Amino acid sequence: MDNPYLQSKVLWNDLYGSVEEKLRFSYRIIIALSVTLLACTMGLIVVATQSRVQPYVTVVHGNELLTLHNFNQPGLNEFKPKLALLLAREFIQKARNISADPKVNQQNFIAALSMTSNGATHVLKDYHQSMTTHLKQITITSLILQSKKALHLRWQEITRDAKTGDVLSTENYSAELTFEFTKASTNPLIAEQNPLGFYITSLAWSQDYAV
Repeated sequence: MDNPYLQSKVLWNDLYGSVEEKLRFSYRIIIALSVTLLACTMGLIVVATQSRVQPYVTVVHGNELLTLHNFNQPGLNEFKPKLALLLAREFIQKARNISADPKVNQQNFIAALSMTSNGATHVLKDYHQSMTTHLKQITITSLILQSKKALHLRWQEITRDAKTGDVLSTENYSAELTFEFTKASTNPLIAEQNPLGFYITSLAWSQDYAV
């Protein structure tokens, strides 16, 4: 091979390899690193957005502290209707009270909504959409366990003017509801609000003129 150019090219390739091959290899490395970096970034985002709040039940049954681990044991089924009385009271307070602070109202609505399913969810949403700007203070007057799955409640609502605080009306209401205990939701927001898996499945409330 007498051509000086060809001799130089052969020598270059022998010493350093093909420039094109090196570039292609570099591009592949860059792409692989970019994909790895993207995967790591997505993993960090998922971890960062996960709820770090682990619900812990502090309900005392006799001398025993109920936890999420033992709450669904069959031996505690008789205790659940009594606990439902407390949770139903909390639900009515969250669902019907209206504060002067919109943020508090939103938090109460989320908490109440987390305790509903099926038709009760639609009833609560319809009520929330029709809420007035007046303040409402709820006082539970009667709470009766009709069966292991049904409750009857009565309460008084005092409506006040949001600006002056003057009482606009005092009315009595009643509600019939059914409930169930199931596994806590896999949704972290719902599980945080409702760790016991107490759900109101049907709900009917109206003004009570008989009181």
